Amino acid sequence: MLTLVNRLRTAAHLDRLRILGLCAHADLTVGELADITSLPREQVRRHVRRLGRANFLCCNEQRPQSSY
Repeated sequence: MLTLVNRLRTAAHLDRLRILGLCAHADLTVGELADITSLPREQVRRHVRRLGRANFLCCNEQRPQSSY
């Protein structure tokens, strides 16, 4: 389990903060996040995975593609 300090460090990355802000307003897939942020999909996927492990994001699997 991540400590509070580690969770905050995870969220403090600028790209992850941007992803959190975008996901706060809509369910978005990794591909949609990559298109909006102009980041490579693999990089977005890594950020989303880290945010998920820190319990900042959860996966919505009700859409045809998983969204966050």
